Parts: sequence; structure tokens; C-alpha cells
Amino acid sequence: MGGRRLILLRHAQAGERGSHHPDRERPLSAEGLRQARDLVNTIGPLGPRRILSSPYTRCLQTVEPLARANGVKVEAIDDLGEGGRPIRLLKRLDDWDGVLMCSHGDELAELVSHFVGLGAPLEEALPIRKGAAWVLKIVKGKVVRGRYVPPPG
Repeated sequence: MGGRRLILLRHAQAGERGSHHPDRERPLSAEGLRQARDLVNTIGPLGPRRILSSPYTRCLQTVEPLARANGVKVEAIDDLGEGGRPIRLLKRLDDWDGVLMCSHGDELAELVSHFVGLGAPLEEALPIRKGAAWVLKIVKGKVVRGRYVPPPG
């Protein structure tokens, strides 16, 4: 089956905003840690070969079990952080095949909107819940299919 696969993952459940200072160090909640472990079963079989993550603690904690299980290193990327520039990162990537990007709601919504604007058959209005992912099938530089994977549990 030709084409490439790009996975867009929102971080799992985190503690309440304002409960931890500074926000970029806010960790996952107990529920989020469970979701992160369960991603090994829901996203792991897709075989991400490269994991790019926001440098925020909650994103890094979300992908750590998945990275361990798949034997890949997590790369912390500022463009995936809150207020980052995920489209700029996307354009810098030479190869999307097997790439997983873990980020925040607004940044992932920006990426999904970008692909919808290019004609991708995605349900743009669908919110990207914490711990959920979009699995995009890309052929000749165009998203031809997208599958929403709800949060584990």
C-alpha cells in the first residue's frame, strides 16, 4: 500500500492549568499517565519511526511510553509548543512517513485546518480531545484519508 502516514497526537490529560507553575512544566494527571500507557496499544501498532513532541512536560510524558515501546527517541521541538509554529515544522520535514507529532489543542487544530484547506477529507469541526490522534494517509504530498483515533479508555 503506497503513501505515507503522519500521526497528530494531542497530549493526554494533565493537571489543572494554574495548579503548577510554570505551565510548561505541568505534568500529566493520574488519568493522563494511564492514557499515555494505553497509547502503546492504540498508536504503537502504527509503528511510529520518529516522535516529535512539544517540549512541554505533559507532551513529553504522553509519548515516553510509546517511544520506549517502539524503540525510538523523542525529539523536543519548540514549534510544537504552545504558541509554536507547527506549519513551519511540517514544511521543514523531508519525510512524514512514520512521523508522530505530539502537541497541544490549538497547534493540532492549526495542522488539521491546514490540511483541510488543502482539500483533505477530514472532519475539521471534530475536537481533538486530550489523548486523541489523527492518523493521516499521505500520497504524493496530499492527505487522501484521515482517521480520528479517540483517546484510550
